[in-house]
Amino acid sequence: MATAVAITSLGQVYKYGGLEGFIAFTLITLALVLIVDKKWNSIDALLSKGYVSPILILCIVSLLICLFIALFPSANAGEYGGGSDADDALKIGAEAILSLSNPYHLQTYLGLPITPGLGAILLSIPFYLLGNVSYQNFFWLLILILLIYKYFKNFNTTLILCVFVYVINPLSLVQIITGVDHLTNGIYVFIPLLIFITLFHKKPQNKTLLFISAVMLGISISSRINFLFMIPILFAHIYHSSNYKQALKWTSVSTCTVLLLALPLYLNDPSSFTPVKNAAGRIGHNSEILQISTIFVTLIAVITTGIVCLKRYNQTKTSIFFNFALVQIISISTTVFTRASLSRNIEATDLITFDYGAFTIPFFAFVFITKISANDDVLEHQSLRKT
Repeated sequence: MATAVAITSLGQVYKYGGLEGFIAFTLITLALVLIVDKKWNSIDALLSKGYVSPILILCIVSLLICLFIALFPSANAGEYGGGSDADDALKIGAEAILSLSNPYHLQTYLGLPITPGLGAILLSIPFYLLGNVSYQNFFWLLILILLIYKYFKNFNTTLILCVFVYVINPLSLVQIITGVDHLTNGIYVFIPLLIFITLFHKKPQNKTLLFISAVMLGISISSRINFLFMIPILFAHIYHSSNYKQALKWTSVSTCTVLLLALPLYLNDPSSFTPVKNAAGRIGHNSEILQISTIFVTLIAVITTGIVCLKRYNQTKTSIFFNFALVQIISISTTVFTRASLSRNIEATDLITFDYGAFTIPFFAFVFITKISANDDVLEHQSLRKT
């Protein structure tokens, strides 16, 4: 967990604190993670007194809302960190979809193409109609809190997730303030995946709810091209947990959903389909898909995906969450070092690419809190046996 927080925040911490700041931040994060991991039983007991955890969760949400209200206008104008056109891309994309036009023919106020996939644009439309697509950051935060509480039935565990996802992660705070949707994008991919995995392993299975969650997962996967690696990882998880037919059936639902959303816009004008071109541009020196750098990074991602699909890495229900996040982090790291190798220099602007690690934060956080919760259950079981 400490490694995940450090890597995802590398760009932001290095940008403002330099190498010394990054080292200090990493050590502090590591210490905090170790304390929570080793002393969770005591922390859990302390937080269980009264309504400490619900109150602290409310305070965290309130603080994030206050930061957004106070700083978003200035941050969006570029006064803090140069601003971001991520929210503008979703806004323009939503306007285009509502007017039945191709969003990938348009540009943001910075003159950059619209890069989010159709899934991200569709999910942002309700918030565009409410006046600001950045409101979705708080909607999905609340859904995440409710889902994690329902899953663990423990406010203390939910609080720890909020702390690791939002409080100690500078990248998350920056994205909340600037209205960037990357963390939120990771959350609304994580949520239908968790629902699907929970329903799949529950007996008897509710086929209707499984189908709906698989469709929702497909919509969320179509939000960014990097989420496509979720499909083979999900296939492997279902295959090792059940059988080939189940794996093929349920991944086909999500895959068909992705194709139904992406293909019409791609076939309308392949040359302007920026979700693919943007990914290539992030890796190499241009937006051409077939260049040495893009082939190399894609090959690393495919090999990593193949490895985590092996049975030995799919032994638990949380394996899929860790496996997907690991593939993303390795792909992002490979991208940064590939660009640095091409330019024979690594700059702060290259390290900002680690900001895309925000997609993985909810996945790593979930794996961590599942681990400490499992340790707590083991200790409780041992205590009951002694009694």
